[in-house]
Amino acid sequence: MAVNDTFVSLILELSDIATKILAYSSSNKPNWKISEDNLIKHLGLEKQLKKQGRPRTRTSIIKGLEELQDKGHIEKYVFNEEEMMYTYTYTDKFVKYKTSKKEKNT
Repeated sequence: MAVNDTFVSLILELSDIATKILAYSSSNKPNWKISEDNLIKHLGLEKQLKKQGRPRTRTSIIKGLEELQDKGHIEKYVFNEEEMMYTYTYTDKFVKYKTSKKEKNT
């Protein structure tokens, strides 16, 4: 992952949840699909899930995705309630994904 100069400025403008999603998404490929339970785990939201329940935690995640979409990091996202899966695509406005040597060799 290569980060351009505006990345730090963006972090300072974001809510906590959007910052967590930004950090998580930036460490993965630009097109990503993840189960809700795994995303909650990776974002460190297990305590929030226990205290506030799944609907409020989901709303928080979606607000973070919308915030990142408004800022131009997330191009599009979808939550499939039936499969409990999030799918998103991020732009190269703040983070440019670089294919690893391991990925190039497969």
